[in-house]
Amino acid sequence: RSVIITEKPEDVDGLFPRGKVEARSPKSVRSAKAAQKNAEIRLKKKAANLGGIMILLTRKEFKGGYGEVPICILEGVSYGTEPAAEQPK
Repeated sequence: RSVIITEKPEDVDGLFPRGKVEARSPKSVRSAKAAQKNAEIRLKKKAANLGGIMILLTRKEFKGGYGEVPICILEGVSYGTEPAAEQPK
């Protein structure tokens, strides 16, 4: 199933938090765009495993400059349509 990433808090109104998720791009990527895409895929997989359908990003950070391996770090909260069986930490 598809998971949507958003930066707008109003997009997750009416949804229930499922837990925090974070992802980092691997060192094998060679461009900033590929690093972001890879980190987003990893983040979506983690959110789907928690039963989430939407992710509210809380942190988006790029590291690495010219000649260095680009790294993208994404953190957020996964939200689902039903409350979690146990409260997220």
